[in-house]
Amino acid sequence: MNKIKEGYLKFKQDFIPKVFYDIAKWILGLLIAWCLFKIFKHRIQIKDAFLKNITLDLTSILLICIFCITLTTIIVISIYSKKIQKLKDITYTDSKTGLKNYKLLESYLKTKISESILKNAPLSVIIIDIDDFKNFNEHYSPTIGDKIIAEVGRLLLHDTRITDETFRRYETGDEFVVISTNTNLTQAKNPAERKREFIANNNFVIDGTIYKITVSCGIAEYKSEADTLDTLLDRANYAMRNIAKKKNGKNCTESVS
Repeated sequence: MNKIKEGYLKFKQDFIPKVFYDIAKWILGLLIAWCLFKIFKHRIQIKDAFLKNITLDLTSILLICIFCITLTTIIVISIYSKKIQKLKDITYTDSKTGLKNYKLLESYLKTKISESILKNAPLSVIIIDIDDFKNFNEHYSPTIGDKIIAEVGRLLLHDTRITDETFRRYETGDEFVVISTNTNLTQAKNPAERKREFIANNNFVIDGTIYKITVSCGIAEYKSEADTLDTLLDRANYAMRNIAKKKNGKNCTESVS
């Protein structure tokens, strides 16, 4: 939260004054040009380096002013857009894993649900949870646990389909959410199983020591307008916790209809 606040304050201090400065500068330039035009009775003569006279009439002056103002506006908008995008990246990116964070999850899923209804296209959600992570932290230390979460996030970030978007579900914790558009329940099992398997087979090297972990995955498909954002996530969570972990002994993928 402090990083977001710092980013906003820096944006406010660095960029907003510059915008006002640029606007004031061009307004002042335009006024000076207008005053010079009045002084020299509609004609201004400028001697260039070759001592040739260049005559600028009112139309030329106005065109130059318009060009300068337009160019400045384009530059300001470009800088402004980059600053806003950078601020969004800070706000909606989980600093530990590099994945999109919980703040963006709800609005993104709502958008995809609306698109699913509009296009009559399938939509599935995969919830991934690290097995026995509380015991892992108690045995090795929360510091090691944080590094494991960061590595899992990195793996998930680089294993994605064009139809998938991966989020860290909470600000703290070991759950991740994959939103799979144009993907039904059966199709979603393939990427879920692939992610489960490569995490289970990966050697997590932290400070020279190798750690092994497993994850459990729960899948649910959006059921038209009978579902809400919360019920969709709840069903995927139920598949992960009550079927995959309790019934099947973890390190597996389960779905619920």
